[in-house]
Amino acid sequence: MKHILSISSSRFPFQPLSSAKGNETTGKFEEVFNYLSSYYVDEFDGAAITDAAIVAMLKELDPHSYLISKEEVQGANEKIDGSFVGVGIRFDIIDDTLTVVNTIEGGPCELVGVRAGDKIVVIDGETVAGVGLQTPGVRERLMGTKGSLVVLGIKRRGENEILSYDVRRDKIPLFSVASSYMVTEKTGYIKVTSFARTTMDEFKEALLKLKKAGMKNLILDLQENPGGLLHVAKYMVDQFLSKRQFDCLL
Repeated sequence: MKHILSISSSRFPFQPLSSAKGNETTGKFEEVFNYLSSYYVDEFDGAAITDAAIVAMLKELDPHSYLISKEEVQGANEKIDGSFVGVGIRFDIIDDTLTVVNTIEGGPCELVGVRAGDKIVVIDGETVAGVGLQTPGVRERLMGTKGSLVVLGIKRRGENEILSYDVRRDKIPLFSVASSYMVTEKTGYIKVTSFARTTMDEFKEALLKLKKAGMKNLILDLQENPGGLLHVAKYMVDQFLSKRQFDCLL
């Protein structure tokens, strides 16, 4: 399965394809597609234009119904699960070059000596700099089976030669509580970047730590939090609201 449809309303009128209305609608699409296949002057990517047609169709519904690619689904699930198997870097593609923004503490790349600012130009003998590499391509090359080996060729500032690092993929935790600390003697701060499966435990741990430090007030930062699991968000709300009144429990 390459794509998943996200439909915003549970009342969406699903109709079997055998219905008269369904046959009429899909028949139009198939007719146009068949004409293109038979008579269009150049070859074309049928899968790509089909995806484009679906995207355009869903735009007619509402802002919340959309097509999610297989790669996007995988990335979303990793954030929800709170971990993935990879080499342990945060990266950006700068000037068509894969650049290490930072290494994840205790991760495979940090352990072998990869540094922030390093430019990954070769992966397993394949040149990946200046070839139009995109994020899905990075994921495809750097993620894999736990314990499997990937060889990185790195260009580092101040070094004339390409440095080679043998990195064994491992499970990389994703923390959704990005930071927690005391702002004042009585006010604590917790930043939550997503509602994942591990968020409840992370949040309870941070909350307990700040309470022991004397916290009476809390700044809960949800800026740029894209969401996640509904029951996790509900759990967090329950920490502050009683069943009968909107009084902060802290």
